Amino acid sequence: MSNPLSLQIPVTQANQTIYATVESFAAYTQRITITLPDSTTRQFQGSGEFVQLGTFTFRTTAAGFYTFTVKVEYQSSPGGPWQLSADVVSASQVVNTLNYTVVFSEDATDDDDNDSFITFRWFYTGGGPR
Repeated sequence: MSNPLSLQIPVTQANQTIYATVESFAAYTQRITITLPDSTTRQFQGSGEFVQLGTFTFRTTAAGFYTFTVKVEYQSSPGGPWQLSADVVSASQVVNTLNYTVVFSEDATDDDDNDSFITFRWFYTGGGPR
């Protein structure tokens, strides 16, 4: 998929909170820039195996599609240039009231597609639509 990746999050109930976690599973330093639907940005940077780089939340106001733009870059040596990750992929799943979308990337070294891992999750309440 493309990098940056435009991610459409479908929300069918108003006033939901989308929770996001950003992690690294990479030796190279990762830099993840996420543009939220309100045009604000969050940037996370770091390296290591199973290292949480940060979290954030986004509160929806109405049902609809919310677009998040995810850009993933890596740096192969300290002070070196930032390069776009070779592959950025997303997948989604719904289980009961949990909605889950993940974005994962490959920085072109070991082809494991897990160098950056971004998780978006939100929950529906009551007996409403899913």
